[in-house]
Amino acid sequence: MNKVPTNEKGRFDVICQLCPMAPPPDWPKVFIYRTNGGNGTLIRHLEGVHGISEATEEARLRGEEGTSRGAGQTQLGSYMTNNPGGGKPFIYNRETMIDNMSRLITLDEHPFSYGESVNFEEFSRLSLQPAYRKVPRNTIKRRIMSQYYQARGELIEFFRTCDCRVALTSDTWTSKQGEPYLCITAHWIDSKFFLQKRIIAFDIMEESHSGYNIYIRIKNCCEEFNLINKLFSISFDNVTANTKCVEYILNHMQLLLNGMLLVHVRCCAHLINVSTQKVLHLLLLF
Repeated sequence: MNKVPTNEKGRFDVICQLCPMAPPPDWPKVFIYRTNGGNGTLIRHLEGVHGISEATEEARLRGEEGTSRGAGQTQLGSYMTNNPGGGKPFIYNRETMIDNMSRLITLDEHPFSYGESVNFEEFSRLSLQPAYRKVPRNTIKRRIMSQYYQARGELIEFFRTCDCRVALTSDTWTSKQGEPYLCITAHWIDSKFFLQKRIIAFDIMEESHSGYNIYIRIKNCCEEFNLINKLFSISFDNVTANTKCVEYILNHMQLLLNGMLLVHVRCCAHLINVSTQKVLHLLLLF
């Protein structure tokens, strides 16, 4: 319930924000409240329409200030509270919902058509929010791209101002569809000594996977993210092209202390995999 002052002294318009957001005049539901009057109409509305009673509020706010009685009269303090779950109204906002759904689709790797699901719409309207309506895939796509560019800009600005050292891992591969990809991940320890990692490049690499071409990709990425003077290690698969790439990085990039701190770490998992395959191959010869 929200109290709205009026021009009449001691009189307020009380708006129920728990009622469905139907078009006027059905919503918002407005009651008249006077400081010297009773609250029976408001309480009956909350109990009958929304299932919120004095007993449920006392159980929910037990040990907290808010529920009080005086001369047999229930006060509105228990209903007009900012405590989560203590009668605070939830106002549905479609734009906020689309933002949150876009994050869900990104993090859980759902298809863009997730918001168009008839079954999900039915579930949401019956169980969560009656005002929910399907979200077109193009809307989800635009919102995700907007969130991506915002997060990318924030990360670039963070690396520009931070004084940490950054380690890179990089890998190239070809997908089942025959498309070659390059991925670069940045790792660092933040000011609270927590290990952080972010993918700073995930691109199709149509040129050959030579040491020079990989070096150019990494160099451009480091320049864009302000990492040239913050690198201290880089991890690669144990292949010749990656070894040549590290040589190019040491010889041509303006690294911290002329690259004296840069450590080339060979991927242990790849080394074990290659060694195991070699041993299995030799066993087959006997």
